[in-house]
Amino acid sequence: MQAEIPQAPSSNLEAAQKNTRYMPYLDGLRAIALFAVLVSHFAYDRNWLHVPSPEWGRLGVDLFFVLSGFLITQILLRYRDESQNFRDVRAHLKIFYMRRALRIFPIYYLTIGVAALLGYEPVRNYLWWHLTYTSNIAVSLYHIEFEAVNHFWTLCIEEQFYFLWPWVVLLVPRKGLRYVIFACIALGVAARALPLFHYPDMGRVLPTRIDVLSVGALLALYWHEPLSFRRERVVLFCLGTLIGLPLTILYVTQAISPRDPLRDITRPLIELGAALFFMALIHVAAQPRPWRILAPLGWAPLRYVGKISYGVYVYHLFVKLLMSYLYELLYHQKFQYGIKMVVVDSLASIFFASLSWYIIERPINRLKERIPDHNITGAT
Repeated sequence: MQAEIPQAPSSNLEAAQKNTRYMPYLDGLRAIALFAVLVSHFAYDRNWLHVPSPEWGRLGVDLFFVLSGFLITQILLRYRDESQNFRDVRAHLKIFYMRRALRIFPIYYLTIGVAALLGYEPVRNYLWWHLTYTSNIAVSLYHIEFEAVNHFWTLCIEEQFYFLWPWVVLLVPRKGLRYVIFACIALGVAARALPLFHYPDMGRVLPTRIDVLSVGALLALYWHEPLSFRRERVVLFCLGTLIGLPLTILYVTQAISPRDPLRDITRPLIELGAALFFMALIHVAAQPRPWRILAPLGWAPLRYVGKISYGVYVYHLFVKLLMSYLYELLYHQKFQYGIKMVVVDSLASIFFASLSWYIIERPINRLKERIPDHNITGAT
């Protein structure tokens, strides 16, 4: 969610897409993932297109994870190419963590700090967990309901991934990296199939989502070395479209009965299939000339929402609380969530995220220009 794509002028979308530093259609994909999450959180327990709202949220989060794995691994692979010795590795690690911190930390810690100062109990009572990006572990161990910061478990998983993954990419021998990625994919599927992770909230720890992130990392590796993995890219794309798409439909429609004795095994495989479909979608959207069917992803308003999606994601449940409070203050009754309130809350979240982008995030992001990036493509 935090792996941001560098921005380019929107006046010439095709020229921007040809620029290897910017893949505008991925901003559109990020916006789609965000809207799936908003539908889930703003209209919980309702069906949209005959799909339960919670499933839309899970789908959106997994798309975010695949995108993050792809973009972050692209950066790290180019750092690896520029590293001749361990001193170079340390320098690149420093650059990576500094740039990530400037992008991720400001509004996250601002939100946590303001919530704690206002006495918001889900934050104040578990402040240390939030400050260390380990609240997902607290949720899994103690089954805590964090309310307006309940969705921060995804940010914790990504931050933990960002902390560990650079060491893997930069230190694992070139020929062995692909097998490490395959092992991580297998680990994620196996972890979700183990009885230990069938308990509530245990699916919010890194081992149970590492496969989704690693699918994006695998795509980045195949992009980085296209000649070495030409056949593998074709096979992976076919798997993502011919098998992944049907499995994605099964994923969101919950077609597998809860009474299915093999559900604990089939469900992780179906979720992996959805991740493979997202990988194929990202592969096409990131091309210099994406398929025409994906043209709506290049729509400027959609790309703008993708650009500010991190802020929308961080703030949106607090915005929901605020809008609920204002409604009850004006009309003296609780409102029932429907399409109108989903639209109102979504627009309000975009508004506050826009303020955050122009007042806080963009000025801080400019500080990254002082940190050398060695002309790395992908995310910044």
